[in-house]
Amino acid sequence: MAAAQHGYGILVQLMLDHGADVSVTDARGWNAENHAFAAEHFVVVAILQAEAANRAKCVAFAMGHHARLGVGSRVQGLHPELLRMVLEYV
Repeated sequence: MAAAQHGYGILVQLMLDHGADVSVTDARGWNAENHAFAAEHFVVVAILQAEAANRAKCVAFAMGHHARLGVGSRVQGLHPELLRMVLEYV
């Protein structure tokens, strides 16, 4: 959040590349995107929005294929909500 708040886009991207969670919030309920927006670091806002959209697409893709993975797959019988939570963590 501090990197986003101060406009350090390269550092924000580096942390995202290594699995930083874009949904983490502070005591006020603000996430990194909120801090970047408030400080008018719109390039950082765009980086964070792109990352959130990319992760959402990955989860949606996996959820869409969950039913077609077939017998014997490692996720056979796994509750879709549990699969979504696992995918969001990764």
